[in-house]
Amino acid sequence: MRGVVRFLAAGGGLGFIPFMPGTWGSVGGIALLVFFSRNWLALGLVVGASLILAQVGEVAFASKDPPQVVVDEIAGMFLAGFGLKPGLWPLAFVLFRFFDIVKPGFLRSLQRLPGGAGVMADDLAAGLLTNALLVLGERLFLLLQ
Repeated sequence: MRGVVRFLAAGGGLGFIPFMPGTWGSVGGIALLVFFSRNWLALGLVVGASLILAQVGEVAFASKDPPQVVVDEIAGMFLAGFGLKPGLWPLAFVLFRFFDIVKPGFLRSLQRLPGGAGVMADDLAAGLLTNALLVLGERLFLLLQ
């Protein structure tokens, strides 16, 4: 059972890629966008399952926010591109990875939350911030045309 939890928390194995596992996890989020980019139920299921897997993943890997656990990046990237036109997904990917790596302002403090919430909160906030900026940017662009 522990092996199954580790595999799922690692995003189906993406977290086991030794170089930049968080970036590979974010690619997993794009894969979800291809099929579910406007499906609110899918978004809720992904976020909910990721919260659980982040929590049990810490236990399974016996570490606080282990790099192999990439369900947080998958859910964050899914949120970053959710509802956007596919042409904006590459920009969403770049912005999300920037916010996830740099963790400006309040994003860094969210990691201090206990357990799976601490693993997930900064990525969900980075995804939400990315999505909001792109929606706002798209609307401003349309207004200025």
